Parts: sequence; C-alpha cells; structure tokens
Amino acid sequence: MRLDKIERPPLEAAIHRLYTICIGQYVANRLTKQRLKLLWYAPGYWPILFLPNLSLLRKFWLLARLLRIDWKVLHGHTPYECAMVCRALAERPSQLGETMIESGCWEGGSSAKWSLMCQVMGYHLIIYDSFEGVEVAASPVGEYDYSGEYAAQEEVVWQNLKRYGAPDSCRTVKGWFCETMGAGKIINQVRLAYIDCDTAKGTKEALTGIIPAMTKDCVIFSQDCHIPSVLRFLTNPSTWKDFKIPIPRMQRLERRLVRLEMGIP
Repeated sequence: MRLDKIERPPLEAAIHRLYTICIGQYVANRLTKQRLKLLWYAPGYWPILFLPNLSLLRKFWLLARLLRIDWKVLHGHTPYECAMVCRALAERPSQLGETMIESGCWEGGSSAKWSLMCQVMGYHLIIYDSFEGVEVAASPVGEYDYSGEYAAQEEVVWQNLKRYGAPDSCRTVKGWFCETMGAGKIINQVRLAYIDCDTAKGTKEALTGIIPAMTKDCVIFSQDCHIPSVLRFLTNPSTWKDFKIPIPRMQRLERRLVRLEMGIP
C-alpha cells in the first residue's frame, strides 16, 4: 500500500525558503514564528467557509476563533490541516454519547480548536496526553528523535481551553498511551480521532484503544505521516490484519496529515 508524497506548491516552497533565510533563523520565539507563518498559511482555512451543517454566521464565528488560537497558543498543525479535521466533524452531528479522541495535545492549541467544533456538532472531546512530552524511545536509524519534546503541563492545556476553547465539551486523560488507551479503555463510541504523538509506537497504542470503540463511519487522522516509521506502520497491510479489520481507505491531505476512513461493516 502506498500513499503519494505531497510536495509544497512552488510558490509556498519559495516563500518558505525566503522565510527561513531572511526571518526564521533570526527569530527564536516559537509563538512569534507561528504568527509570522500565518501570513501565508492562513488562507488554508478556506474550507471552513464551505462546511456543511453550519450557518454562514457560525462559519465566520468559527474562523475568527480559530485564528485567535493561532495567534495565542502554540500548536503543530497548519490551518488547512485544521480545516480538514473540522470538515470531517461537520459531516454529521453527534449521536448520543459519541466522542472525538485527541492523542497528543502539547499546549492545547489543537484541543481548543477541536473543542469549538465539537461543541457546535454536539461531540465530547477526550484528550489523551502524558503531559511529559514524547515518550523516550529508540528512534529508527535516520529519523529525528522527538523524545521529551512537546511537553506541557495539564494546567496549561486547561488554561488555553478555558480562554480560547469550549472547556465544557472536554476532559483530559493523563498518562502514557499504553496505560490509558488499551483495548476496552475507551467506553464511548469514537466518531473521529486525531493522532499526533510523533512515534509509530504511540500511534499503535492509540489505535489499540480507538479501534474497538469506533462508529461505523469513524474517521481517523494521523498528523505524523512525515515520519517514515509512522507512514510505514499505517501503510503496512499486516498492521490492519493484526487489528482484525479491513484496510482503511487512506487519503494524504498534506505532507504530514493522512485521513483514514475506517468503513467498519
């Protein structure tokens, strides 16, 4: 199974090179860098204006809130990637007890965004994170080692949810995925899952908990498909054979983001 590699469009690639040469190497603050990148990434929110099941007023409200989070809170995704997740959530309102799962949240920038969309569509958001950064583990040869990165205190995530998101739609679960996301640990049905844990091991552990709880039309997003070991894991047919489910339909939406349509009968 293969997924085509997505390259940056020529204009975007040229702007990114110019940014790296002229600005990026001289700016140390990560939030300032994120704000600068909005100059060319913000138009990626265009799918928000075409979301189903939302009024035009609600779409503009959501867009303004998403841009506010981009300006205030560190995160690891682009506006277009965010819009693709929001579009999947907007496909239908929640049925009783259905949830969205987020595996890996850093400072809660993505969590705040998903919470707003979950509130609109009636879903409950469950956020799983160690709050100690990426698990320390031996990385495959030639891959960047993320061990210990993206650590943030649980209190920081909740502060950002309260300031910029919809905290009443959320709860957090602290711990390593092998402890918190095992088979049978997730009780509510999962309509959508967003996995951003930077390792193949973490991706497998998250799926171990998510798959038994999936709805028939469950959609799973992996934000880590720029990492070769994660991409190999997801595109290996034996992965899905071990989970005892059909191979999902996979669509690469961005360099890092892949959508998996599970289609469980």
